[in-house]
Amino acid sequence: MKKKLRKALMNALPGQAAHQQMSSPERRFQMQNLPDPFEPRKSSVLILLYMQDLELMTLMIQRPKYDGVHSGQIAFPGGKMEDTDSDLIATALRETEEEIGIQAADIEVIGQLTELYIHPSNFLVQPVVGWLNTIPETKADPAEVETVLTMPVFTFMQEAARQEKEVEVRDFRFKVPCYVVSDHIIWGATAMIMTEFLEVMKSMAE
Repeated sequence: MKKKLRKALMNALPGQAAHQQMSSPERRFQMQNLPDPFEPRKSSVLILLYMQDLELMTLMIQRPKYDGVHSGQIAFPGGKMEDTDSDLIATALRETEEEIGIQAADIEVIGQLTELYIHPSNFLVQPVVGWLNTIPETKADPAEVETVLTMPVFTFMQEAARQEKEVEVRDFRFKVPCYVVSDHIIWGATAMIMTEFLEVMKSMAE
């Protein structure tokens, strides 16, 4: 699995075509009205993969409730690039270690996906794909992580997982395309990143 996935990630990526599948009307409007000059902040997230009982798994986090645009949302571990980071891969590994306690040295980076702009927080996000050879033991940083979620990748591929739900951000409610997995709603940038990853997975079977 790891070798096939590494090879697939070296091919042309689905990119924006995959992102659009989970893009809301609000996002499309935002992307048509970007500020000038356009100066996003650099950041990265990690899609961390491992095998458990012959099934491909990944980890996500639920953010704590706070006064911000990403309050309570489900995401991949990650965050903004710091001056001490050598590159965005280093950012993803550092943030993962800080947020959920998995040592960067234990993670094998096998590729990257297409960068994605997040308008509400002005982040340009680089998704990084990493592999663990063991089942992870996590330790969440309570300041940044409410819960660590263990997610079977296959569940995202099931037709029933793709839905449209109403979400609330700062008292504003709107409908978004999303994944619903174990009653968790995964939408926005995380859903768009996951969709591109799933398209890469599907290409492995072609």
